[in-house]
Parts: sequence; structure tokens; C-alpha cells
Amino acid sequence: MNAQTRMFVSLGGSLSAGGNATTKFGVSGNLAGDVEWDKKVMGTLHVVTGISTFGVSYSSSNTSFGSYTSKFNAQYVGVPVMARWNVGNRNFLYLDMGLITYYLAYAKLTESIQKFGSTQTYSGNIAPYSNRLYIGFKVQFGFAINRLSISDFFIYQFKGQETINNLENHWGLNSQQSTYLISNGYSDFRVFGIKLSYRIR
Repeated sequence: MNAQTRMFVSLGGSLSAGGNATTKFGVSGNLAGDVEWDKKVMGTLHVVTGISTFGVSYSSSNTSFGSYTSKFNAQYVGVPVMARWNVGNRNFLYLDMGLITYYLAYAKLTESIQKFGSTQTYSGNIAPYSNRLYIGFKVQFGFAINRLSISDFFIYQFKGQETINNLENHWGLNSQQSTYLISNGYSDFRVFGIKLSYRIR
């Protein structure tokens, strides 16, 4: 007999926080969603994978260094591979843990600087000048009733992953003017999200 398999579609939102030690960027809201495939391995142990998307963003107006304002938002598409514990084998509470590899699909940066008595603003898609592939750790907690479930999730980006790829040669502000460049991009972030899921099979 084949092991039990299920598929879920989810939609929700995420918050990102953190950044490197220079900026300590704040929290901002973003879109999140999943298509997940769950296969029972044995007993209460399942394996979960699929396609996930989540966003990160920040808004900084620290005038002590860099640009006058700096706003960034990005959307990632990832593939998680996680172990799922079906608590009590009752299809009611779930705990998932594992790795997620994710790709930077879109990244917009907007920065302003006061220069010669006026405000100059630069804005654009910086994904082509960013590293695109990253890896992190994902944890999910789920609560299910019939085909519907609600869950929260956490993604921790592993430290030391370079963000910028030749952006300094394609941006309107130099490495002394741009908060984003001074901070070496937006990395070492944490993502928290909540989503509503529906089991389609």
C-alpha cells in the first residue's frame, strides 16, 4: 500500500525583522503563500516539501549616516524540505522543521538623499545586481480542523550570505551615501508569518 499523501494550498502574510548590526532595520508586512506536498513516512512522521513564497522589507530613516530614507522590499520563491511530526497521529497538531532554499525573484530599493538643498530620490529593481540564491531554516506550527488549517512559520536566514552583486556600479548613490550599500544589503533577517491552508487532496 502507498503511504498517505496530501496537498495543501496556503495564503497569508509575513513580517521580516533584523538586518545586520549596522542598521537594525524595523518590521514591515509582506505576502506569503505555499503549495505543500505531505507524505507519511511511518507512524507520526511525515516529509513535507513544495513551493513557498515570502516577502521581506524594511523602511529606515536613520539620518546619522547614509541616505536620508531607505526603503527595500523583496519577494523570494523557495523550496522547503522538512520533517513533520503529526502530534498524537490525530491530524490535528503539526510541527515542521527543516531547510529551505530560496531564490530572490524581485527586489526594489528606494533611497533619498539631501544634496545641494534639495532631495534626490533613486528607485529601481536591484535584483539583477543581487545574489539570488540563499538557504535558511524553517519551522512551522499548524492547527487543523478537517480540510482547513492555520499555522505560523519562522524562517531564519543563515548568517554570512552575501547580498550585493555589483550594485555599487549600477546605483545612483555611492557606498558612502547609500544606507543599503553601507549595510551590505539586507541580510541575516528573520521572517515570521501566519497563513491559512486548505487541503485539496
